[in-house]
Amino acid sequence: MAVYAGTSSFHGSVDDASFTDTLGFGALSILGTTASGDTAINLNVAMPGAQSVQTGTYTTAATALFGYLQATNGGTAIIYNADPSTPNAVLTIVISTYDPVTKIVTGTFSGNALNATSQVVPITGGKFKVKIS
Repeated sequence: MAVYAGTSSFHGSVDDASFTDTLGFGALSILGTTASGDTAINLNVAMPGAQSVQTGTYTTAATALFGYLQATNGGTAIIYNADPSTPNAVLTIVISTYDPVTKIVTGTFSGNALNATSQVVPITGGKFKVKIS
């Protein structure tokens, strides 16, 4: 997974990718961390009515969450985030492909997120290729 966030960049592996279907409400969750473990990216995309991953465009204004996190002594701190509660910062996630046989999902993400002081920060060049566990 790779992304540029403001003046920071993230290039790391995907630690976990899963799809859950709870009573017809599907959700794709992707978590990636850097090799040093000091930062992580979290993407969550809700797919109401879906029983498997669906290609398409999703936004944090409606059905998605984005978090860029930093490890701290006591847990994690949010560096950048975007979700339905951040109307001035909207990130778009495009799920380009999904192969139900290999369970590999590819996609991109970009837009805006908020930093810890609620300033809008551009998120560019986000891309992922993950295998759902």
